[in-house]
Amino acid sequence: MKKRRIDKSKLNLCIDIILLFLLMAMAGIGFLIKYVLLPGSERNQHYGSGVDLEFLGLTRHEWGTIHLVISIFFLAFIILHVILHWKMIVRIFKRMIPRKSLFVITASAIGVVSILLLIFPLFVKPVVVERDHLQMNRGSRQGVQEQMRMNRKRTEKEIIETEVPESEKRLSPKNKRKQGKNKSKR
Repeated sequence: MKKRRIDKSKLNLCIDIILLFLLMAMAGIGFLIKYVLLPGSERNQHYGSGVDLEFLGLTRHEWGTIHLVISIFFLAFIILHVILHWKMIVRIFKRMIPRKSLFVITASAIGVVSILLLIFPLFVKPVVVERDHLQMNRGSRQGVQEQMRMNRKRTEKEIIETEVPESEKRLSPKNKRKQGKNKSKR
């Protein structure tokens, strides 16, 4: 029985089509996350606070997870694509850089930079930023709630100050009761 070999050109075409679809999906979801499912502060400016944005029942962060998964598949198919075209890549590269020492240095630099770009997120530490003063500016729920609470206190204080005449403020509790009874009789 004959072993069937997959035609390399057909396999390359299939991989290229898959890469195109994955790239377009990554770009489309990236635009969706950036321009439609806005982050907190922008969302609050456009739609007011206390709302969440969804598309097809998924939030911004869920679409971000899908974006990551598609990126991983894209990376896997790109690696497969490079493996299948390795001989051609080396030949073209050697024609472009005929000196062997420069060829080795350039190829090594490209490899090292590629690997570093891929793995650097695994080794960085985030910067911790205190949010107390920033939350008010960003319009986060907690910041908005805090500002509303402070406004309520200020408003209550202003109402109390404007409603109570100066003469009543100086009266003792007994005199206030007496004065209140006298006003109600009139």
